[in-house]
Formats: sequence, C-alpha cells, structure tokens
Amino acid sequence: VERLEVASFSALKTYDPPATAAAEAAIAAAFRSGFAVLSGLSFHDAGSLAADWADWADRRHFTTEAAEAHLCLIRSLVTQSQRLRLRAERERPTLEIQELTADAGFWLLAAGRPRDAALVLDLGCGVGLGERLHHERGEVQERLAAWTETLGSMAATLSREWDQAGTRTASRQQ
Repeated sequence: VERLEVASFSALKTYDPPATAAAEAAIAAAFRSGFAVLSGLSFHDAGSLAADWADWADRRHFTTEAAEAHLCLIRSLVTQSQRLRLRAERERPTLEIQELTADAGFWLLAAGRPRDAALVLDLGCGVGLGERLHHERGEVQERLAAWTETLGSMAATLSREWDQAGTRTASRQQ
C-alpha cells in the first residue's frame, strides 16, 4: 500500500492538466495531503514529494504553494538529518537545507510570511554553523591532544633538568 501511495503521489509531478483554477487547486490539495500521509510513513519519500511539489509550484509561480512546499521540504530534511547517526550520512540533507533556505525564504516573503522566512533563513545559518562547529570540534580535540602530549614531554624534560641542576648544586656545596 505504501509504495502504491508513493507512486501515485509522484505521478503528480508529471501530470500536466489544462491550466484551470480547479485543476490546479486539486493538484495542490493532492500534494498537501500526500505530504501529510508520507510524513507518517517515510521522511525520505515525504521529502521527495515536497521537492516535486516545490518544483511544480515554482514553475507555475504559485507563491502560497511554493512557500508551503519549500517549508515542508526543509522540515522533512531537518527530520532526516536528525535521525541519521553518522556524520557522513547527515551531510547530504544538511547541504540541501543550506541550499534550499534561500529559496524558501524568498517564497515565504513573497507569500507574506516574513516571520517564517526569517525562521527558515535562521535555520539555514544554524545548520551550517552547527556542522562547522561539529567539524572544528574534532580538529580542536586533535590539536589539544597534541599540545597535551607536547606539554607533558616538556614538563618531563624540565623536571629532569631541574633535578640535574639540583644535584649539581648539592655536589658543589659539599
């Protein structure tokens, strides 16, 4: 059943009925309900459908639909990224989020949703910063370990030299 639903929703992307308001509204409603259904089944499939929805709305310049589709796509990618354990697996949705936030911000502003646009743009910055800090934290830990080792070896050398200086001073005093 799940694959049948995914196949029927993905067929929306290639369906190109006559451009009547009723047909366009029906397709938009199908995308919305399809996303709602797939979000409960598979975030990957929901994200694919949201991408198709966004593309469909972008091509037709449907501001409200494009704004909502981009927002759903970003939500889906954020959820995917959070559920992935390995850093390498998280990179793809993270990069997609960063790339899509500008488009989403544009459509949300065009749809009269400046608060959502600001939140999405902030999310894109936060995701990028979080990944950078995560990456740099590993480098900082490596450098700290190297410095700790260097300082330990310097301390041992200084301790030996101190002991030797103390021994020389004691032998001169005798």
